[in-house]
Amino acid sequence: AANFSLFIKNRNLLDVANARVSQIDQTLRTLKLIDREDIEQYDTNAHESLVSAKAAHESAQTSLSRLDNPAVTAQSLKNSFDHLSRAYDSFFKVSEAVKKILPL
Repeated sequence: AANFSLFIKNRNLLDVANARVSQIDQTLRTLKLIDREDIEQYDTNAHESLVSAKAAHESAQTSLSRLDNPAVTAQSLKNSFDHLSRAYDSFFKVSEAVKKILPL
């Protein structure tokens, strides 16, 4: 039951993170900053982390549907949360890099 609850929370966090990266990408294109090497690398890292988070989430979903050992599901969820954390770290790095270019 705990893993299922974490699975749902993880799905919601993935949805929010995907929306956030789309907003960031749109803003970077609008400001014509997407091609700056540092910003582009942080953005790429965010996208890669989200792909990994989604893969780990799908692994947890498979594990839940097969009624695998709860520890297996928990590890997949932990991996997904870890990748989400890395994505948000990249979001913050993009923000800091943009602030250096366009201080408010």
